[in-house]
Amino acid sequence: MNTPWQHIDVEARGALRCVRLRQKRIEEENIDALGDELIAVGSEEGCARVALSLGPQPPDCLYSIFLGKLIAVQRRLREMGRTLVLCEAGPEVLAIFGACQLLEHFTFVADFDAAANV
Repeated sequence: MNTPWQHIDVEARGALRCVRLRQKRIEEENIDALGDELIAVGSEEGCARVALSLGPQPPDCLYSIFLGKLIAVQRRLREMGRTLVLCEAGPEVLAIFGACQLLEHFTFVADFDAAANV
């Protein structure tokens, strides 16, 4: 089955789109394309919420660029009336968000099931 997504796998659960990164390592040159794909998923008809898994293994990337892209994606989704939820974030990921003072900026939940109830 062909998928339009190069960097993510998406499962639709009603108005929720459950997104997993295809590769643990995200190269800097792919961050913009990843952001575009997340926004495109959120733009789908019937989508109200995008849940992005950051685990169980943390992504391997330049976190400052990745975090900046997540902020931009969240802002764009919010403008469209959608919500970005982050799930499956382990202690290492949460520590990075905390060090950047972004824990309160994002909604974190345990898993995709919990994301359906946010």
